[in-house]
Amino acid sequence: MSLYEEITNGSSKMDLMFATFDQFDNNGCRRAISFEIHESQRKFIVESIRITGHGGDSWIITGRSHGNRSASVYKFEAEYRTDIRKGKIKYIEDQK
Repeated sequence: MSLYEEITNGSSKMDLMFATFDQFDNNGCRRAISFEIHESQRKFIVESIRITGHGGDSWIITGRSHGNRSASVYKFEAEYRTDIRKGKIKYIEDQK
């Protein structure tokens, strides 16, 4: 499976840093980030980030979708701009 979708709005740089470096919230659950794709909010778990370019606003984010047990879980890679909160996401494979 290989599908690109546009991210029209997403998490802030601070939310991305918390999801990466402070991975668990006060309830012991993994922190999720949100991306708006096709006018709906979708949640994702960050596994790694890589900052590209000189300004620090272009990020490559990898991880997996955040869903309940009955939903399919997908790995993803996203190219995301934190300054404008837009980018594109590519789903890599179905893990279910």
